Amino acid sequence: MISKGFLGTIAGGVGVVIAFLVITTSGLLQPPQDQQFVTKDVVLNLKSVSVVSANEEETVIEVAFDAFNPNRGSVILESVRYNLHANGIMVASSEIGERAEGFLASTGKTFTMYSEFSMTLKDKVEVKRVEPFTQVWDDLQNDNVQWRVTGTFVVTDPVRTGGNEVDFDFAT
Repeated sequence: MISKGFLGTIAGGVGVVIAFLVITTSGLLQPPQDQQFVTKDVVLNLKSVSVVSANEEETVIEVAFDAFNPNRGSVILESVRYNLHANGIMVASSEIGERAEGFLASTGKTFTMYSEFSMTLKDKVEVKRVEPFTQVWDDLQNDNVQWRVTGTFVVTDPVRTGGNEVDFDFAT
């Protein structure tokens, strides 16, 4: 003979399964359409490129970017890797931040961008006077240069695991 407690347990389990199926297939657990999480791309713009100091042997150039997170949630700007061109000649390559590798914890060289957050990222590069740059050296010394900055930036967020790499190309 089957005990009443055993039958009650089976009936309760069947009831839970049926309730679960009804709730999951009816759409009751889905958020309203206008509240679904939509991830927008972080916006990166070139703010400025300027000669900080110049002498006969080297020129120091500061590159500044503006970054904006249009999302309601936080994202991590891992790195901005760029090439700096002066009058069509590549004079420097650099990186702001550091891209995390694999499942490593943050290295402290990344930038947390909170909800609807804007930040300025600056970097200084030294350009030594060497043969490839002699044709633009006087222009660098006088800060009379047409700049072009190309590269990629990497953003990670809860939706895009592994990071989203975005290319950019700015000219002044």
